[in-house]
Amino acid sequence: MVERWQYPWIGLALLTFALGIVGQIYYEMGIISLYPVFTGLGILIIAARPEKFGYVMAGLGALSLVTAVLLDGWSPLTRGILFLVGVGTVIGGIRSQQGAEA
Repeated sequence: MVERWQYPWIGLALLTFALGIVGQIYYEMGIISLYPVFTGLGILIIAARPEKFGYVMAGLGALSLVTAVLLDGWSPLTRGILFLVGVGTVIGGIRSQQGAEA
């Protein structure tokens, strides 16, 4: 059964799925449209298993880092922001999981 605290997480996941679909259909963005899909899946995992928050955040950070490396045609600012978000999310995910296990 879905509890009340899960509604915002589910709504956020649906929003990211919608962004991925819009990016693919209207703008033909290709591989970058997979980024919100993976993010939405991670958010659904958090809604279903909140104890996996740290693992999911570290995974999303790794996804940001890989995306920053693979986007050759994008501006250095975009790639730099993705890189910084990725590093911060990986570190935050590891610290969050360590704090949850302690």
